[in-house]
Amino acid sequence: MRTALKRSLMWLVCRAMWLKPVVDWAFKLFDLKGL
Repeated sequence: MRTALKRSLMWLVCRAMWLKPVVDWAFKLFDLKGL
């Protein structure tokens, strides 16, 4: 159980690290549009 939890946690961390630049870019795009 603990290993599965650790594996899902690592997957979430990797996904968050991959998504962060995309989210930052999206926020910049929205700021440029004035939304």
